Amino acid sequence: MEKGTFAKYTNKIYRVSNIDGDCIRLVSEDQADLNNGFKEKVYPSNHKDSINLPRIYIKEIKKAEIDEIYEVDYKAKYKGNIFNLSFKEMDHNSDLEQIMRNLQSKMDLNEPINTTMRKP
Repeated sequence: MEKGTFAKYTNKIYRVSNIDGDCIRLVSEDQADLNNGFKEKVYPSNHKDSINLPRIYIKEIKKAEIDEIYEVDYKAKYKGNIFNLSFKEMDHNSDLEQIMRNLQSKMDLNEPINTTMRKP
């Protein structure tokens, strides 16, 4: 799962792009959500490379309409130090290995670091 803020609305999870007072903007990549009151995002005509941008659908709702809202973030704790993690590709394990190799070199560590991902 990617990092960010998410909301459960009508038994489906959506990314949240904006929270403004009592309103929340939900974001979907599912065209079928047009049937659920979402509107396709229209990019400005002067936006560079707008033809290659993803088709997304947005809907603004009141906070009271959502079932739950939460934030996903990834951190690693190693020898008392806490580091933010970011996964940009689907191959999470190789991303973690690269992060840990960089960490190992920055901290001048000689011992190997186990990068096997496990469920808690």
